[in-house]
Amino acid sequence: MTQVLYHYTTFGYLEEIIESKYLKVSPWEKKNNIERPALWLTKNPNWENSATKGYFDKTTGESRYLTFEEQSYSFGCVRITIPHNVSFCNWDEYKLCSKEPINLTRELEKIGLQQGSNPEDWYVSFEDVPITEIIAVDFWNGVEWEDVLVEKIEN
Repeated sequence: MTQVLYHYTTFGYLEEIIESKYLKVSPWEKKNNIERPALWLTKNPNWENSATKGYFDKTTGESRYLTFEEQSYSFGCVRITIPHNVSFCNWDEYKLCSKEPINLTRELEKIGLQQGSNPEDWYVSFEDVPITEIIAVDFWNGVEWEDVLVEKIEN
């Protein structure tokens, strides 16, 4: 059986992925001068909590992360399945080869743990992954992950 990894995103980004024909390394990381921008992946088949968006309430001035349900309702939750590739780095390998300062990787790990993530599930690719590698695209329908036909989204 092929080992797989998952990339979690939203419907808006799924459209960009389909148009570009690639799962791309993080544009945010490129824009913010991260030494080796990465495409983030996980072994977690349910959801990666670190993929949940942050929210700033202008009324209260509070910052927090959306719940999974809030993110699903507001943006849609999408799970993209790709085969595990030996060129992907796990979290421990990433910390060594990313060239990021140790205090940054420690902070990422701390935040991930606070969000309920398991860094042992995290993987990265330093290269874009062509969409031809995608095994499945699913969306959260409020109850379970449901298969999305890419042709439906393209139309």
